[in-house]
Amino acid sequence: MGFLNDPSVMQALLQQRGGRLSPPPAPKRKRTGLLAAGNIDLINQPRVKNPDGSVSTVNSMSFADSQEGPHILIPTVAHDGSGLLSDEDAIQQYRQSGKHLGMFDTPENATAYSRQLHHEYAAGKYDPVIPLASHRRGGR
Repeated sequence: MGFLNDPSVMQALLQQRGGRLSPPPAPKRKRTGLLAAGNIDLINQPRVKNPDGSVSTVNSMSFADSQEGPHILIPTVAHDGSGLLSDEDAIQQYRQSGKHLGMFDTPENATAYSRQLHHEYAAGKYDPVIPLASHRRGGR
């Protein structure tokens, strides 16, 4: 992990993260229409390589279990990272695991949050944090 001792690498990390070595804290604002927060670790969400070379992490869909809602936003990325799921398989994965990205009052609010999440991933907000190398004295 000697590259972390390189000042130019550290400067690039600091610049990329706005002067922080860890991701910025989540905003404290309420998401429009959010009824229940998601229970998925967004930093450790599996990454699936697509045929076009892009990567999917929180490709998602929403559905309502009943006419009254709520609209449940779920990833279509398999929890084990094996690939993208069909809508039916994603719903089955949710029913087995209970893992979701949030529950919303309308499909429009679920979609709006899905887009926000996509933009946050693209901006690197949920990139894994690279730990700093420990410095030891005495050449060890």
